[in-house]
Amino acid sequence: MDDNETFSPTETVKGNWSIDYARKKRRILMWLLGYAAAFGVVCCFFTEESKLVDFIVGLPGLLLGLSWCFTDAAERNHRIGGLMKVLLVFFFLVAFPIYLLQTRGFRGFKSLGLALLFIATMLACTVATMLASLYLCDVFGLTVLEY
Repeated sequence: MDDNETFSPTETVKGNWSIDYARKKRRILMWLLGYAAAFGVVCCFFTEESKLVDFIVGLPGLLLGLSWCFTDAAERNHRIGGLMKVLLVFFFLVAFPIYLLQTRGFRGFKSLGLALLFIATMLACTVATMLASLYLCDVFGLTVLEY
């Protein structure tokens, strides 16, 4: 760098820094399916309902859902406001459809339908792993299933 050259803090770095947001969102969805499978196994061992257990078991799903929303917002160059962040954290089931409609307009209904289909897939994965876990526990004599 010569003495005559000046550095401007607003200069952009020349490089190929493209981020594959679709891959990141797919990876988060795969983590959600893995979480659903693990949740099915864990459900077999908790007989009582406890607020603390519900919170601990539900926290990874919430964090992955929030991660998906923030990745989607970055992909769409959408800024999630402070109120929406609070709503997403504390009332995710209400705020998520609002977020989809806010970022996609009328096409948000299609995205919401796909999200519901994905939730049904997660539920099916949870039930399948729960039934498989119960069956294996019965086969190996770990628990007794009452029919």
